[in-house]
Amino acid sequence: MAISVRKAGPDDAAGLLALSERVAADAPYFLAYDVDPASGADMLQAKLGAAANSSDCVWVAVGDGSVQGALLARAHAHPAFTGVIQLGLSVHPDHRREGLGRALMMTAITWARAQSCRRLQLAVVASNRPALALFESVGFVAEGALRDAAEIDGVRHDVIPMGLILN
Repeated sequence: MAISVRKAGPDDAAGLLALSERVAADAPYFLAYDVDPASGADMLQAKLGAAANSSDCVWVAVGDGSVQGALLARAHAHPAFTGVIQLGLSVHPDHRREGLGRALMMTAITWARAQSCRRLQLAVVASNRPALALFESVGFVAEGALRDAAEIDGVRHDVIPMGLILN
């Protein structure tokens, strides 16, 4: 399947919502990507329209005519954190380990450097070894552990904050 990565727009709302619901149903690790299925496609469409006029950015990986992966980059609002971007990644379960996550991450890193951002950060459930390996392979470093920070299906999980200094 040929995949293209591009910035998301309001027309991608339904595809992002479908991806969000599919990933959330499949994986308990779905923590960081900011798409609330309860808000519906209209709310998401408005968010994507607003992102076009802010420092936030959403990219989609599109293949076979549908959204197969997405990455949200959200700037911190406080001035002390200028240049710090929080990332959230999701990839459709049927297309993991096909390079979509890497392509989205590299797009975000390239974009952040062009924006003169100084740091990218994200959080990942400690037991999500494939995600940890992906993030480490593109330069992110684990920055400790948040013990029992997430509770998924009644089970507590450590969360690993990770960062990439861009300079």
